Amino acid sequence: MQVLQGYSSTTMEHITTVTQKGQITIPIHFRKKMNIRTGTKINFVEAGGRIVLAPVPDLLMLRGFFKTNKKYNKKAIEKVVNAYKIKAWKEKLARSS
Repeated sequence: MQVLQGYSSTTMEHITTVTQKGQITIPIHFRKKMNIRTGTKINFVEAGGRIVLAPVPDLLMLRGFFKTNKKYNKKAIEKVVNAYKIKAWKEKLARSS
């Protein structure tokens, strides 16, 4: 374990290799901890010379939680959520730099 500059707590660090197709394997520790499964969308944010990865919450998990007759556009919702996540990560990284 290592404390990384700009982070307030101890963080786990793993090194992985990028394949010829530009793919990486997320270590099982992170997949389990962050509940990342096949089909989970991952948000990539570049800020301050770092790439930060975070799972994007699946809004369909909330389906039926709120009763409404309105229809929704899944792609439009994902676009808004992704934009918010990117903005939040950039703000967090800017504060820690």
